[in-house]
Amino acid sequence: MISDWVAAISVGVVVLLGFCLIWVLKYATQLRLDKLPRLAISNPIEITSSFSPSGKCIRMFSLEIKNISSTVLKAVQVKKQSFINRFGDQADVLGERFRHNIEAAQDMTKFEHSLSFDIAPNDVERVDIALMDEVNDPERILMTYAQKPNAILKNSITKDCFPTDLIVRVTADNLSNPVNKPFKIFVDELGILRMKSV
Repeated sequence: MISDWVAAISVGVVVLLGFCLIWVLKYATQLRLDKLPRLAISNPIEITSSFSPSGKCIRMFSLEIKNISSTVLKAVQVKKQSFINRFGDQADVLGERFRHNIEAAQDMTKFEHSLSFDIAPNDVERVDIALMDEVNDPERILMTYAQKPNAILKNSITKDCFPTDLIVRVTADNLSNPVNKPFKIFVDELGILRMKSV
């Protein structure tokens, strides 16, 4: 009888130790993963400003890049990896960086935009992708690249080239693999700029 109790207790202790070992291994794995640089790209965020009496406005789409690790992401760059228009033509220049949102108010003819930025652990930074001024220039979409002062602008595209398929690539110095995300940019039947994840 006592031997049965001893055997049952022994089995219980072994099972408990097994569960403890599994929990410790899972916890250690999670800690290791948290230290690896990782990020997430949001769905497009629509921002509107400067409304006219007719309801038209400046409409911009941005993306949020979130650091989902406990390590600082160093020298993050958000680039145009692929940009194919409705005719099937690929953009002649790839790798252009998109503008860091905190620099959005700067004069593009005088200000040299930064090409990269850091993101603190569990923090978010926003980049601007495209905008349309429905009041003053409703026939063109402006791709919001980071540019040098007085650079030759190749970012203004007539809306008849849309819809376009855009792949955004995010890199960082300490990120082992780049992160890509595809989007579609188009103008709807009301002439309003739209952007969606695909």
